[in-house]
Amino acid sequence: MLKKIILLVSLLSNFLLYCQENRIFTSITEALKAPTAVYHLNLSNKNLQSFPENIIAFNNLKTLNLSNNKIQQIDSTILALKNLEALNVANNNLTSLPNDIQNLTNLKSLNLNDNVFDTFPENIVRLEHLETLYFERNKLEELPEQVNLLKSLKYLYLKNNSIWLFPDSFSGMKKLRIIDVSNNQLSQISNGLNARSLRYLKKLLLANNPFSSYEKGKIKFGVPKTCKIIWN
Repeated sequence: MLKKIILLVSLLSNFLLYCQENRIFTSITEALKAPTAVYHLNLSNKNLQSFPENIIAFNNLKTLNLSNNKIQQIDSTILALKNLEALNVANNNLTSLPNDIQNLTNLKSLNLNDNVFDTFPENIVRLEHLETLYFERNKLEELPEQVNLLKSLKYLYLKNNSIWLFPDSFSGMKKLRIIDVSNNQLSQISNGLNARSLRYLKKLLLANNPFSSYEKGKIKFGVPKTCKIIWN
């Protein structure tokens, strides 16, 4: 009987912990009542004009959603969130990231869609564990050669920019599964593709770029046979 009670208490404890760790807080006022119990915080569509500095109180935070606001700058206080795994700041007015963004050593997903970046922040390449990068609908024109330092990256979404330069170092990102560079100004990317290095690549989206027929042929030889190329 005692064993059953202990088991029941253990199961209940695990269930409560699971509920706590999966609760999504949508009010910073509510979250501040028990900051160490906050793992997921969604402050999207709050008409925020600036980065909320009291975010620093949530040292167990894993996911932070600040999308659809009017934030112009991410405060360096975010660097204290050592457990952060996903950051969504889509649809704001951002042009840069904190210099020491690499201090977010557990960050796996970064969403920068629908901002006003006109250059690719090179400090992004120091996010060693980043797996997913959303960078759609900005004003990017080129990617830095150092982008190949994103060794853990699997999913890269860059559509609807003005990118014309594709670095030759791209094939160094050997874990890539999906690349979306549709709706850009690319006329040449084949030099950055290597079928052997990009052996995990499953989908390459290239619609609405000014590729020549010759370049399209080279692209086909630069990706694995199992990779699906979407031209339009």
